[in-house]
Parts: sequence; structure tokens; C-alpha cells
Amino acid sequence: PGVMADAHSCSWGNYGMRELSSEPRAAANNSPAWNYAYALEQPWYSWYGAISAAKDGLSAIAAGQEGGKNFLADADSDKRAKIFANFIMGISNGMVAIYYDKGFLVKEDTDFSKEISTVSYDDLMSGAVAILDQVISDCNTNASISLPQDWLQIDNLTLGDLGKIAHSFIARFKAGVGRTRQERDTADWASIKSHASQGAPMAPV
Repeated sequence: PGVMADAHSCSWGNYGMRELSSEPRAAANNSPAWNYAYALEQPWYSWYGAISAAKDGLSAIAAGQEGGKNFLADADSDKRAKIFANFIMGISNGMVAIYYDKGFLVKEDTDFSKEISTVSYDDLMSGAVAILDQVISDCNTNASISLPQDWLQIDNLTLGDLGKIAHSFIARFKAGVGRTRQERDTADWASIKSHASQGAPMAPV
């Protein structure tokens, strides 16, 4: 993406950068036989791997809470894990929408016993933002609960802080999802500014 946006340059033989950044623009090579096919495949599998893990975690929590029990050590631990799993699902769905023309919108309540179809990138992004909006609400309600340092490699992080990070991602996603000049011009820049102003003054790894 860096070389495609003319923000960076690189020697030609790396990760498909020559083909993907050439001008005049050419269509991305979707053939699995393309030498750099992994440049298109790896992000897809990585983000859906994250979504799948989060979905499995949410299912395990729900099953463990049957009968009014806690799945983890206590109720706060359950809340924290559930909110964080939805955060991962939200940002991963959003990144698929940024990169690809279509994707599968997977949410906490997605029923895998039924066939699911791909949706367009704008519908996928709307779904991702909706997930993150709920994450922000849940984070604000449970703002004082702390997160383990190794979850985001940040010390002394709370759910209140995670809500700010979610605001930052929404601003980034809404600003970046447009494919054309018209889509960028009609983006809700007031909303983007609002989310950015409520965001986190840091860059999580």
C-alpha cells in the first residue's frame, strides 16, 4: 500500500511492489500462480485467522457462562475478553474492507451453520464500524478494567483506553475506505474528525 500510494519507493523485486505500484495502473493479478500471490493472500488469511480466533473465543465464553457462571476468573475478566474479541473482529473486518473488493462480514452472532455470502467493501466497512461503535460503548461502561500488557504490548492500558483506540481505527477506516475521488469527497469528514479527536495519542503495535 505504501508504494501504491506513492508514499514510499522500493526495489522492484519485493512483495509485488513493482506490479502493484506501476503507472498507468494495472489490475491486481488474482492468479494463484502469480509469483507474488502471497501479497494478496497473506493479509486475507491473517485477518480471517484473527476473526476466527475471536469468534471461537466469544463462543467459548458464551458456553462457559451458561447457568449464570463465569467462564474466566470473574465477571470483569469475562467482560474484558468479550470486548477485546469484538475489538479484534471490528478492526480485522475493517482491514479486509480497506484491502479487498468484497469480504465476509463475520460478527459475534454470525451463524456458521448457515451459508454466508460475501458483501461489498462498503457494506463490510459499515459492519466493521458498527462493531467498533459497540466496542466503544462497552469500553466506556467498563472503562476502569485493565488489560494485560501482552494483549497490545502497552503498559497500564484500560478498556477506557481501548475505546479511544477504537475511535482512532474508525477515523482511519472512514477516511481510507473510499476507492474513488468521489467516494473520498463524499466521506463524512465531520464524523472522521470527531472520532480522530476522541482517539488515542499512540500507535499500538
